[in-house]
Amino acid sequence: MSYLELKKKHQKEFNEFPMFFAFNQKQFDEGMHTLGLKPNQIDNICKFAGGGFYRKTDSKTLTELLIRFHREEKKAMKDDNYVLEMFEYEMGNHEYGYTHNDMKVLDACGIDVDEFEKNARLKRLYNQAQKAFLSHCYD
Repeated sequence: MSYLELKKKHQKEFNEFPMFFAFNQKQFDEGMHTLGLKPNQIDNICKFAGGGFYRKTDSKTLTELLIRFHREEKKAMKDDNYVLEMFEYEMGNHEYGYTHNDMKVLDACGIDVDEFEKNARLKRLYNQAQKAFLSHCYD
């Protein structure tokens, strides 16, 4: 599976998870309704960053979903073509042609800088993706 295919698959599954985002009382009340709860049943929900809410009873399901995503990404990272596509995609997504900001690209890929520095394979693939990306920018 390609980087974009896996990214889209995970996004679709995450979007289908029963949750809502609310930034005012009206949105909160409507979101609670979509979860089958009354607005005053706040003891039945969990909150996450960015104004997101989900049912406490779905906590285990969400945790399992995120763990599976991590396992699938880790497995995909063993494929050089996947890693090359990931680097090139995130270079384009973070305006690397203008900024040359390696840290933004690595961060978007979920790669710790220390891990990157110790990993000859990742550095080789990054350099390969960088060369290919920049050659497209200046054609």
